[in-house]
Amino acid sequence: EFDEFLGDLAAKREEVFDAFGAKKQVLLDERNRRAQNIMGAAARILEGVARRAGKFKDEPELNAFFASDAMIMKLRSLAEQLGGLGEGVRGDELLAKLKASKNDALRALRDKRDLFEGGGNLIKFGAHQFTVNTQPLELTIVPKDDGLALHLTGTDFYEPIDDAEFNQTRSYWAQNLVSEDADVYRAEYLAATLLFRAERSEDGLSVQGLMDATRSEGGLLEVVRAQAQARYDEGYERGLHDADATAILEKLLSMRHSAGLLRFAPAPRATACTFWTALKDDAAKARWHRKARSLGRLRRSLGSHRALHELGDELAAAMTEGLATLGLPELADHASLAARYLVEELTADQVRFTTSREALDRVGALWAHLDTTGHRRDLEEDLRTLADDLPGRLELATAWLETHAAKDGVALDPDLLLEAASLVALGERVPREPSSAVTQVKLDGILGQHPRVVDRALTLRLDEFMSRLTRFIEVRVP
Repeated sequence: EFDEFLGDLAAKREEVFDAFGAKKQVLLDERNRRAQNIMGAAARILEGVARRAGKFKDEPELNAFFASDAMIMKLRSLAEQLGGLGEGVRGDELLAKLKASKNDALRALRDKRDLFEGGGNLIKFGAHQFTVNTQPLELTIVPKDDGLALHLTGTDFYEPIDDAEFNQTRSYWAQNLVSEDADVYRAEYLAATLLFRAERSEDGLSVQGLMDATRSEGGLLEVVRAQAQARYDEGYERGLHDADATAILEKLLSMRHSAGLLRFAPAPRATACTFWTALKDDAAKARWHRKARSLGRLRRSLGSHRALHELGDELAAAMTEGLATLGLPELADHASLAARYLVEELTADQVRFTTSREALDRVGALWAHLDTTGHRRDLEEDLRTLADDLPGRLELATAWLETHAAKDGVALDPDLLLEAASLVALGERVPREPSSAVTQVKLDGILGQHPRVVDRALTLRLDEFMSRLTRFIEVRVP
């Protein structure tokens, strides 16, 4: 009767059909997702069931497990849920897998009973018995014949690793701990890290705080022990390495206070002096000096070391670049410590480079010998001729000092030789602050074992210790 509405009714009918179809598809997708999730959970449970079933030693226990275990009940429940979702085939498949798992476990149990003895550790063939290796097969790297080799655990398979790049890491192969190697005792590492962190005001530590802790009985040991306990992966034994580290740190603090800037090794001090003297940028020198003096006052007033260390990092970068420009890139190896030392010198109003008595004596002995032989003026003239060649002056000074020391039967330490050579090469234009402070001590009663510990005694030389541990921490185990 209302033909004019036929088109609208047909359109509405199509919309309703489409809506029902879309809803049906959503429900189907949701049901499929739920069925898929159930199958995924069931697969994980089946893996666990198979693993646990393989551990039983007799059939009654195995049958009881499949009859009453909660996970088995859960699997049966999941199969019923699949049936309720219209996925009866998947439910039957799940129950079939459960039954197959039980049959496999029973078969394995019977085979084990018939073939194995000694709790499964022996397999028998007639009158013969063989040991069974149940160790998991894993690929590892193990030491073998003064090298490293690939090894399959539980087998006799070894394949030496022959790789040139890998062989460059040989020095690390015998290092089992991050805190110790052939040159560094782990108690030294613990003491050094505490001191260095205190110098940077990190982890709530400060040099003054450590000094204060030494004044109370057991105070420093308590600080060291707290740090050692938190660093369990570094291999410290309570009552052993913490006690040794406390003794080392106490001596370091004492020598550090009395030695002043001689706590820095000769090579970093010589490097800093060489860089600063050769630097022609007076504006940069004035800026760094002014900044260091201000930060030095900040440290004295508020005990903050962080800003000075940041300035040291800035100077280290400039020093590395500057030494390369000067033709002395080999000295850049000392740039990190040299920059820290230079910052300390720059905190003073007048910069005077601390110089060890040993270096001054070595240079004095050379000049005295040349005065006697009448060759002093010749060497001074040679050095003036090389005024624009700093590497050449250092090389010449090194040759004279080394030869003179050898004539006296003295084997000069390379660091001391560099310091003495810088004295000769740079001449009197560098203001110096001679120092004869004691920087070496022998610690008795060391409890730990290490190649550096001889007859329970450890010799500590402050500047050598600071240089060696800084290199170990920053280069070897950064």
